[in-house]
Amino acid sequence: MIKFTCDKCGHKLGVGDDHAGKRGKCPKCQSVIMVPEKTILINFNCENCGEKISAPATRAGKKGTCPRCKVALVVPAAHDLTLLDMEELEDLKRQQRAEAELAERTDEQDEEIDAESSDEIELVDERKLPWFIDVFLYPLSKPGLIHLAIFIGIPPAITVLQNFVPGVLYVFFSFAGLAVRVLVFLYMYWYLAECIRDSANGWVRAPEGFGSIPELEDMFRQGMNIIGCFGILFGPALLCLLIADGPGLPFWMLSGAALFLYPMALLAAVIFDSPGAIGATLLIRSISVTFRSYCGLVLLFVAVAGLVAAATTMPSRSRLASFALSAACVYAAMITAHLSGRFYWRNQKKLGWKPG
Repeated sequence: MIKFTCDKCGHKLGVGDDHAGKRGKCPKCQSVIMVPEKTILINFNCENCGEKISAPATRAGKKGTCPRCKVALVVPAAHDLTLLDMEELEDLKRQQRAEAELAERTDEQDEEIDAESSDEIELVDERKLPWFIDVFLYPLSKPGLIHLAIFIGIPPAITVLQNFVPGVLYVFFSFAGLAVRVLVFLYMYWYLAECIRDSANGWVRAPEGFGSIPELEDMFRQGMNIIGCFGILFGPALLCLLIADGPGLPFWMLSGAALFLYPMALLAAVIFDSPGAIGATLLIRSISVTFRSYCGLVLLFVAVAGLVAAATTMPSRSRLASFALSAACVYAAMITAHLSGRFYWRNQKKLGWKPG
């Protein structure tokens, strides 16, 4: 096992040797950290019997016992003894002996050095099931379920409550309900962008949202990124629809081109945090170097677009059917955001993007 500490909070961690060099998330502070290639050891000798001892650097300054003579000792700091003169070396040894004697007089000795325990970290891109099954479980983390409940449950709950509001208060409740709906809508856009960014860093479950609740300005900006991206690409098709007074061949050609470019444009807008990042040169080059895998992402967006179209155009459906379709759309949007981020995670070297 590789043992080390979190660079951010100092929490003791441990992972299997096969995870050397991978990135993970500290279970205490949730920071992204890099697993070292091996445990960093401090090598020293027992002052009583001369036994050679190796201890993880995380044990520096901690009490323990010699595995041979069982005498209490303190693990020294990782000093480079070759750089110390004889007087400094003797001072260090005297200090260690004094600390060892103090540790022996107290009855608060730890277990032997090699038996130190440490928390396992959550590793990046570790799936417990085959990927084609696991991706559909992406929203089913605790944070993901909470956000699903918010996005799916709050709008219809407001509609139901409106039926019980007296006439005098109905107008005020309607405005308040509209404001809440807009906030939920903006927060959903912000959270979907967080899903893309989090997945672009290698994570495989829906991220926390309330750990860093965004300001209204941040939510509005992220909503404008996504809506602006949609407007830039689909604007020509909508303009053609208005001019031609109905869908024709130019409309469908422009719509098809926009739908093909939209996944890459959306990813660029989120990663660069600006719809201004959407340029013809960037899109064409990025699609050309990832063409095969990008086509799969486009097909996913087409499927989700079809689901949304069904949810908004299906005639004479019951409230239950409407609720189920809305829930399916939000669920599918989270999966789509995840796979968009994973596309970037797997192709970032090919894409060569350098976000500021």
